[in-house]
Amino acid sequence: MGNSIHTGGGDLTIKQSAVALGDGASASIGSAPAPEDTVAALRASLAELVEQVRAAAGQLADPQDAVETADRVETELAAPEPKWRRIWQLLRYLGPGVASLTTLATNVQTLETAVEAILPN
Repeated sequence: MGNSIHTGGGDLTIKQSAVALGDGASASIGSAPAPEDTVAALRASLAELVEQVRAAAGQLADPQDAVETADRVETELAAPEPKWRRIWQLLRYLGPGVASLTTLATNVQTLETAVEAILPN
């Protein structure tokens, strides 16, 4: 839904738009892509998480599901332009499966938050 502005002549509705008024004003919508160094660090951390899941598989209630989910993260990371929303969804799915291991669960949650931060609005 847009924001409504009431004027003397009627209502003006703005939907997913940006408005800038005045000298030197600027406006934009959406968010800028994450800096390359942030994405590179995130990729490295996610690759490490995949290895952690594999190493801890024997301690998980459903190791096959956790490893398959980690493998999907790895596959997505291998793409030239990973689908970050898909990675975020996979991490959200993985979280409960590794909840019995506090460190691993914390790592999943931390990376889920980091991926969410670079998602476009």
